[in-house]
Amino acid sequence: SRSCEAPPGVSSLEEVLEASLSSVAQRHGADRVRRNIEPALRRLRCHENVGRSLSHLVENGLQASAPDRLVRIAARELEEGWVELVVTDEGPGIPRDLVNAAFEPGFTTRRNEGGTGVGLSVAREMVEALGGRIDLVGSPTGGTRATLRMPPMGSTSRRDEETA
Repeated sequence: SRSCEAPPGVSSLEEVLEASLSSVAQRHGADRVRRNIEPALRRLRCHENVGRSLSHLVENGLQASAPDRLVRIAARELEEGWVELVVTDEGPGIPRDLVNAAFEPGFTTRRNEGGTGVGLSVAREMVEALGGRIDLVGSPTGGTRATLRMPPMGSTSRRDEETA
């Protein structure tokens, strides 16, 4: 569907990605982010907060990676219409013992570089409000993979059903 026909805050996944990544590209260079989005998902209706969350994840990945390294975004459809968006960076990797703390407001390993520690907590809050979830996994050989899973638009998440 076209964005002018969608409810406020809802566009295609492709439009949401373009809008959310444009400011990141201006700060870090458009050539540092690679996308691999299944063609069928490009027109998928998507809330703009998914894009905002992705922007935080990509920003973190770019900041963790050397200036000549890439951040990759991949999207694929899962069972029952869920969508998985994966952001992979080439930084040092997040230690396993810091994964949960990374989502706490104010947590940052970049305080001396101006980090505020709000990006990941805001990203998780927005995604969970839409019925989704974000997970982080660091690799012992370097790099971090942030996985964002979203239910189909307009559906109730399993989490909501369990708490209802």
